[in-house]
Amino acid sequence: MRIIFFACALAAALQGSALRATPAPEAGDASAPLAKALLRDLQRMLREELLLEPQARLFLDIPFREFSVRAESLRAYRSGADPGSLLTDVRRRLYPAVDADGDLALAFLLSRDGGRWEEAGYAPNDLVKELRYWRWERSGGGKRDMNGFFWVSIPEKGLDFLGEAGAEGLLLIPLADHRLKAWKRGKAVPASEVFRALAAGG
Repeated sequence: MRIIFFACALAAALQGSALRATPAPEAGDASAPLAKALLRDLQRMLREELLLEPQARLFLDIPFREFSVRAESLRAYRSGADPGSLLTDVRRRLYPAVDADGDLALAFLLSRDGGRWEEAGYAPNDLVKELRYWRWERSGGGKRDMNGFFWVSIPEKGLDFLGEAGAEGLLLIPLADHRLKAWKRGKAVPASEVFRALAAGG
């Protein structure tokens, strides 16, 4: 990990409204030990570079599992099909690191290669802020279990959504308005509707 990256990340962080810090990842998540070790190294390096006060701490927020929708699966989607079948678990976790006020400092990615979790770079702060914000909103301010929300990426379309599975089925929450569709930032849309529109060339 490069200290220069940490300096740039922190300079761009801490913008917008704070969210309450949520619990650290559960011990049952096999990626958690590596995430906690990386966070310790991060804090040590930041303190050495005087970018983090000695008494200040960063905390791991609940991670996001990443699911991807592949182009070939999207093109083959038909009305009535199970939208969940299009989600491919890419075996990555997105870990936000936040300060004591719940403000995002940065976020890193871990990927699983076989049975081993490894560092996989960093996620854009703007993306992570949106994912965290809408997870907080959709969970009623943390009143619902936030482990049930996940990140859905559609690389071919350059789209990212917050995913939510519940009594209403699989929902996708847009992180931005869509210029061609009636999808609005933060307004949940059935995944079947999203996939049907994109399969038709949207």
